[in-house]
Amino acid sequence: MEIIVTKVLPAILGFVAGAIGSLVAPWVNWGIEKRREKRKRRQELVDSWRQYIENKFEWSSFRNTAMFSQMKPYLSEKMVKELDPIEEGEKPAIHLRSPIGEDTLKKRLLDEIAAVEKRWNLI
Repeated sequence: MEIIVTKVLPAILGFVAGAIGSLVAPWVNWGIEKRREKRKRRQELVDSWRQYIENKFEWSSFRNTAMFSQMKPYLSEKMVKELDPIEEGEKPAIHLRSPIGEDTLKKRLLDEIAAVEKRWNLI
């Protein structure tokens, strides 16, 4: 009986612990890598949005771009309503009729992007 307790039981426990460890470790690493990739992709999205708004933004064509479609789910409801295609017969918001208004919209879009960045814990 003493041999079982001193020799066999530790060997069995060591084998079981090793087997469990070899199954759990890859799963943990996969979870870490998945979160890392998700964070990286989100950062790339935010960077591309910011770059587009800072360099190529023009409100009249922005509504019809893939960039707007990509950003739309993450923007506030108010901003989406402001930027969504204007229905027939509607006029654009007054602030969008001048370059000054476009600059304000550009700034608010950049603020929205910063809010998304904060919500995603990228900053």
